[in-house]
Amino acid sequence: LTFINGHINSSFKCSEVYSNIDSKLDVHNCSLKLFILLTKMKVSSLAFFLFANCASTAESRLGEAEEESYNTMWMQAPRAERRLEKFTEPCSGLVVHVSMAPPGGLEVMTSSSIIQEFQYLACETPDGRAYKVQAADENFLLANFGTGLFISGETDIVFDESVVPVLLDLDSNEILSEGPPTLVKKAWAYSTRRNLIIPHTTGEKTVLVVRVIAADNSTSFSEAELHDGVFGSDGDLVNLKSQFAACSHNKLNFIELPKKKKGKSTEIENSVVTITVKESTDVGGVRMRNAVTKELNYQFGVDHPSQLASYVMYCLPWDAMVFPAFTTDNSWNTVYKDRWCTSVSAQMHEIGHNLGLQHSGEGNNKYDDRSGMLGYSFGESDTKMCFNGAKSWQLGWYADKRHAEIDVSTTNRSYSGRLVPILDDPEKSGDPMIIKVKTGPNTDYFIIFNRASGFNADTKEGRDQVLVTNTDISNLSWLRAKLSATQTWSISVDRNSGLDDILNVKVNSINLLDGTNGHAEVAVYFTSSNCLLRKTLCRRKPGCGWQRNQCIRNFCKDYSKVSCKADPACKWKWKKQKCKPIK
Repeated sequence: LTFINGHINSSFKCSEVYSNIDSKLDVHNCSLKLFILLTKMKVSSLAFFLFANCASTAESRLGEAEEESYNTMWMQAPRAERRLEKFTEPCSGLVVHVSMAPPGGLEVMTSSSIIQEFQYLACETPDGRAYKVQAADENFLLANFGTGLFISGETDIVFDESVVPVLLDLDSNEILSEGPPTLVKKAWAYSTRRNLIIPHTTGEKTVLVVRVIAADNSTSFSEAELHDGVFGSDGDLVNLKSQFAACSHNKLNFIELPKKKKGKSTEIENSVVTITVKESTDVGGVRMRNAVTKELNYQFGVDHPSQLASYVMYCLPWDAMVFPAFTTDNSWNTVYKDRWCTSVSAQMHEIGHNLGLQHSGEGNNKYDDRSGMLGYSFGESDTKMCFNGAKSWQLGWYADKRHAEIDVSTTNRSYSGRLVPILDDPEKSGDPMIIKVKTGPNTDYFIIFNRASGFNADTKEGRDQVLVTNTDISNLSWLRAKLSATQTWSISVDRNSGLDDILNVKVNSINLLDGTNGHAEVAVYFTSSNCLLRKTLCRRKPGCGWQRNQCIRNFCKDYSKVSCKADPACKWKWKKQKCKPIK
């Protein structure tokens, strides 16, 4: 450090940073700045030496509490020194979701305990290993992936190596670069998926379950127990296979691999395989994931684990990581902490991310919608619950005959009638299961009747109520209203047309004993609050009409007979064959 301060411009004094180091994040930032500066001065060998040793020396000053906190954050083992190598591989950008333990840790979890998550950007190499991109922070994720400009799994990552080389920290599993990477859409990438039906959510998808043995511990479940927890072969009636099949009405089926496959020293049987790695559990979950991936490829002679199955579940030993699970958006892999591999709530949440779904929130918490699987995960083993209205629409399982859609910008602006739960058969013509309300380029609303029965009996919120959710530009969904009989919910909708429309959702009645699965009688319609104009301007403005010496909302005049009858604020005049507002 004395040498550095004597040879680098005084504007950067590592000794001052060093003397005030409060965390390993400060250590990392200090070390990386040193490396970049020394490389620019063309003394790269000294840069490598100091980058590794400055960090390890400073880290030794930190207490055990900080050590534990840092290791918990990045899922890595404590390290005595940095091991760095130049990173040159091409890679795809994946958004990683890491489930966080509740206060008190997983050891004190009960069936009512709930799990939250954090996210980061990973670089996946062609063989399936993944590394955290250190320079891509939360703001970078939101600006690029959150707005839908780029899609996880359909984006290439390009690092700038013109100033300094890109490094891989083998211990922290991080890629270190001078600045954030450049993102490039893959040639086959979809242009957008906002509020559209996601592709590849129907049909048969194979699942491979990997039981992991580390150098010092192993997954506590046997291959037979893992098979039962995923496919329900020996008494586990609620599992990944059964719940996805039930919620989708057999549109999406997770199945076993059709036959055995022998590896060099292990074999896949009944879609389960045991993989042994030389690493100990103290290396952390992410490094162990990469070790398992490498060993899978080696054992079965494949270039990537996705060549073995559509989705691959890694079941790690309990002490391999502090988190219940982590996964990647729009991808092939989920990783679980021991018994969480058999939790239906965790399975459907994590593989839901694999399918391309984002979180379900309420209020200011993006995980707090507990009516469906993409909110919190739960500590219980079996959870009979499906997805909220927004997710159900995106999955497309009920689209053929049971979707209804109204649009603020057209004359199809209302719906009045029955709304039935997703328990009904979507292949039979009938009343809608989901109503989508299009209100503008970035926000749509979705309305369902959340019947707490059958394969949705364990829904945690809005039981037997009409639920309204909306999506934002990042495809997060938000629970906005939980309505019982006779209740009405309204919200102002600005469609940039000069009209301040108000969306109204009214529940006239709820019938749980109709001989089928129950239904709700609802009215969904728009009103307008800004027709405060004089007579001449009122008649010229779309959506407004002059009546009783005042300017009022009058979309009725633009309605067809069918639309007029559907809007509770309008009435069809048979003699004049016109739609008029109800006085």
